[in-house]
Amino acid sequence: GGNKFRPGPRTVLVPYVVEPPDAVAEKIREHGGLEAGGAAGGRTRVFLRCSPKGSRARQRLIAAFDGFEGADVAMSKVRVDTTALPYPQVLGAFVETLAAMKRSDFCLVPAGLTASSRRLYESLSVGCVPVVVSDRLTLPFSAPADAAAAADAGGLGAGAVNWTGCILRHSEAELETLPGRLAAVTEGELEALRREGARAFRALDFVDGGAAELAWAAIQRLGDAIPPPAPPS
Repeated sequence: GGNKFRPGPRTVLVPYVVEPPDAVAEKIREHGGLEAGGAAGGRTRVFLRCSPKGSRARQRLIAAFDGFEGADVAMSKVRVDTTALPYPQVLGAFVETLAAMKRSDFCLVPAGLTASSRRLYESLSVGCVPVVVSDRLTLPFSAPADAAAAADAGGLGAGAVNWTGCILRHSEAELETLPGRLAAVTEGELEALRREGARAFRALDFVDGGAAELAWAAIQRLGDAIPPPAPPS
């Protein structure tokens, strides 16, 4: 499952635009106060809600966590057309999912239909450590030039997007070993991943962070790399 797109040398990767964390927290409170450790009854070790797209890999992923203590992992049987549903119902389901992510340690990020995944950025925004289980998912602002540009993006400092410090990546060919890997992560390691994730999200956020500056810097570098036209003969 998933797409086969791989970015070329003249591709600018940008993050998904996701809801600001403060707005998400406010909606969670409005929909029953399902905050971390709150009325929903404590934390979850690993979370995933997904549709059947790319279903073969997703089915294997869900099967791998069958019986895993603290797992809240499920896939809907059919793809739901949310445009046909009343807005309050769609909003309620969306907020409920974000609340579940917020009270989870790890959020699984399987391959989807694009080169990236909105789920990755939603996880970072609510403090859930993303676990990328796609061999093709691409990450923006990870080149050395992007790290240098981050020095001017909201005062974040060089190396603002340290992907290796804020996500876990796991091969699709070894999904069955993932539960054991997550079970072995210590509280200290988890907190370090969360801290770096919060720092990374400030660079990836278009609303209050440095994503727009980083994206524009990447576009400018592409323009600078275009050789000038040859003079007329």
